[in-house]
Amino acid sequence: MRASIRVTAIRIAAIAAFAAPALLAGAGQVKAPAGGQTGTVAVEGTVEGVSPNSLSVRTTDGTTQFFRLLEKIFVDGVDPNDELIGLKTGTPVVIHYSGTGPSATVQEVDRIDGSGLTIAEGFVTSISRDRGEITVRYDNETTETFKLTNRAARDSGRDLKSRHQTRVIVYYTNKHGVKEVHYFRKK
Repeated sequence: MRASIRVTAIRIAAIAAFAAPALLAGAGQVKAPAGGQTGTVAVEGTVEGVSPNSLSVRTTDGTTQFFRLLEKIFVDGVDPNDELIGLKTGTPVVIHYSGTGPSATVQEVDRIDGSGLTIAEGFVTSISRDRGEITVRYDNETTETFKLTNRAARDSGRDLKSRHQTRVIVYYTNKHGVKEVHYFRKK
């Protein structure tokens, strides 16, 4: 009984130490996405902290944002029985979330490392959201067509137009010979 109370007290102290400074300062809350985008939004960054109920990420623009975690989330590249075990400080990630401020809630986490997503860079030659495909031309003039996840087809790269010749970075998995893009953005 005493050990159980001690473990619970340690967990509460760890969560409070992790979340309190940001909550008291009012900083780190997720702001509304630029351009009025609604639905699920994606942000790239590096994990700064993980607790059973929240995730702290330093985004590529240098800000730290805090997200609520659902009881079950999907983390690409980790054991589905313990999603959070693969998320450690310094892990590069793409966070798919909905909501803003203290209600910003993680829908999915994509790890960008050896056990998560692979990165490719090139120029968009076409995007077909209806067919769930994006075609990228590499610097060596070869092209490759990737399958898009439903979320990527719906939410990623909304500022890109088909045949726009914009330089992009695509984040994909390669399972059973199928390269499936989970997220893409302008370079």
